[in-house]
Amino acid sequence: MKLLYFCHAWVLALTGNPLIRQDFKVWRYGPVVPDVYHELKRCGNGTVTEPIESHETAYLTEREKDIVDSVLRQYGDKSAWRLSALTHLPDSPWDQTRMKRGEGVSIPNYLIQEYYYKRRKV
Repeated sequence: MKLLYFCHAWVLALTGNPLIRQDFKVWRYGPVVPDVYHELKRCGNGTVTEPIESHETAYLTEREKDIVDSVLRQYGDKSAWRLSALTHLPDSPWDQTRMKRGEGVSIPNYLIQEYYYKRRKV
């Protein structure tokens, strides 16, 4: 789930387009897309080995594919706990939304885009 969030965040920051249509929600351990969470929970904390069911078909541009590949190289070897900690950093979109509106609410894409755009390497 966290890798999906980071892919979404970086694609949004670098292209201005969201990777997925559904909103990430503020949950205790970080940003979550509830529908995706419910599909993945069958895997427990194991590796996802099969595609998940989706009502959307993803067509990524070459630029988006490059960003996703880069995110997976950057974050893919980190533990779930480390990824969760990265989403909980002070002033992160998860933190800002949680502090203002509480848990269970949508994290606005403009917050995600702005936060990660400021952190890009030029």
